[in-house]
Amino acid sequence: MVNVDRFVFALVDARLMAFLWIAAYGIVLVYVRRLLLVLETGRTRQRAFSAACGAVILFLGWLSFGGQSLVFRWLGIGGVGDIPFMSLVWGFICTLWAVLDGVFVLYAMRLWSLLWSLLAHRQADVGRWLFAYRRWLIGIWAGVMFGFYGIYFTHALVVFQKYRLDLGDLLTISFFFVRICGVFWVVFEGMLAVLMYQIYRLLVRAQA
Repeated sequence: MVNVDRFVFALVDARLMAFLWIAAYGIVLVYVRRLLLVLETGRTRQRAFSAACGAVILFLGWLSFGGQSLVFRWLGIGGVGDIPFMSLVWGFICTLWAVLDGVFVLYAMRLWSLLWSLLAHRQADVGRWLFAYRRWLIGIWAGVMFGFYGIYFTHALVVFQKYRLDLGDLLTISFFFVRICGVFWVVFEGMLAVLMYQIYRLLVRAQA
């Protein structure tokens, strides 16, 4: 038998951690994009992008820590209980986390290619090409991940209600989804580590 209380506390703690992590991601993303704008065009204004990031962070905070009852009524699933909703929110945050990791890899590749061109006087075509199609790539990646999230948890809730599973079973299914997202976190953040190391080497060589 799964210890439901242990899983509930883990969900609450992990949800808070993930929300703060994504908020930090959003702030860093604003400044990384600003740096790219300076290197590419010389301008720094990005009010619409900053406002959009702020709105997403505020929405996630509201959704995670106060908006569940309203969303339940709007979706017409008010009878499934608070614990399944926590699983849905946690899964959504983890999905967004994976999407943002992919976005950061794309921006880091562009930053590396720009610095390579400026400091090594050589063109890095891969990073430039990927960034040229960034809207398509980000849209496809976000669509795949959020589509998978929707399909996964739709079936999870159907199975939960149809077969009258224990809450612990649903939480186990939810944590399995987190592990799937974790694979992408490890891959993308490993790529980020390599790219940041390459950027560091470029800057060190430029100062030598």
